[in-house]
Amino acid sequence: MRHHYSSAWFCIVFFRQSFGYFLFLHAAAQERGQQKVMCNPKYQRGEKTMSGKKTGVRSPKRRQVYCHCGRPAVLRKGKEISEKLRDGEMVYVCSNFPACNSFVLAHPGTLKPMGTLAGLELRRLRYEAHREFDRLHQTGLMSRKQAYQWLAYVVSAPISHAHIGHLDEYYCKRVIEESKKFVQRRENRCMNKTAWKGGGCNVGTDSPRASAS
Repeated sequence: MRHHYSSAWFCIVFFRQSFGYFLFLHAAAQERGQQKVMCNPKYQRGEKTMSGKKTGVRSPKRRQVYCHCGRPAVLRKGKEISEKLRDGEMVYVCSNFPACNSFVLAHPGTLKPMGTLAGLELRRLRYEAHREFDRLHQTGLMSRKQAYQWLAYVVSAPISHAHIGHLDEYYCKRVIEESKKFVQRRENRCMNKTAWKGGGCNVGTDSPRASAS
């Protein structure tokens, strides 16, 4: 009787181990097959297979962009909207165009909007604000990093959101005014140092907080 129970127990243990090993091999085979398919260039490019089914992982959908009027924006070629835009540039334009003449440029690589949609007057102010702001770091008054720290303080926003493409008319005018004041103040200081001390002027020493006050 004891030998009978031992044989039965041995069979159960052997069956469980064999079945577990079979499941392990099956899972490993499936994983190897999946890796082989994913390494296929056709899979990576999302091409169709012999069965006609499209392979590959679909790219995530772009987030819907809206105009300030509440209507959804559509992605179109820049030349279709304005002759001033360059060939190949893409823009997000209000779906009510031309009744609502608001658009914003899209990044060439990612097609993400470079800010919020803007009408004619706001686009003009953003252009002027960018021109005055760029003088701060392009002329050596401060580094590019310092310039964006200064901008973040002026518009009361985190540095990650301190972009002129997101500013409204009020903050565009403020950036234009503060940029001109900063440049004028620095020029006056340099002129005074040159006239009275005969030395050079270190143009990058002002802190963003002090220069914006």
